[in-house]
Amino acid sequence: MKLGDRVKFRKSLVKTGDSVIFGYMTEDQEKELEDKGYIELVRWQVKDHQKELEGILCGKRRITISNTLEYDDNPYRSEEGLVSVDSVEETVYLVACDLRGFYRVKEEDLEVRHD
Repeated sequence: MKLGDRVKFRKSLVKTGDSVIFGYMTEDQEKELEDKGYIELVRWQVKDHQKELEGILCGKRRITISNTLEYDDNPYRSEEGLVSVDSVEETVYLVACDLRGFYRVKEEDLEVRHD
């Protein structure tokens, strides 16, 4: 695959909108931190589109799919809080179907169109 190729896909990644702020955690986040000792923060999730989409391959990026956050009470930090101890990254392709933006698509979900 190279830039400018016409591609088809049915799945893409979308932001979850989830976040964790130490002083303002939800009850579920507090419970997960207490039970497991960490919080698994999922930043991007797979979206299945009802119909097949077509577009042009415009770029390639490496994005963080999820983070593992643990409590840190390091005395050398100015405040207590959560720190990222692990992350899962994936390479995605940027696909433009129109002028509104890009879809982030995994390589295995792309199919090159031959017209």
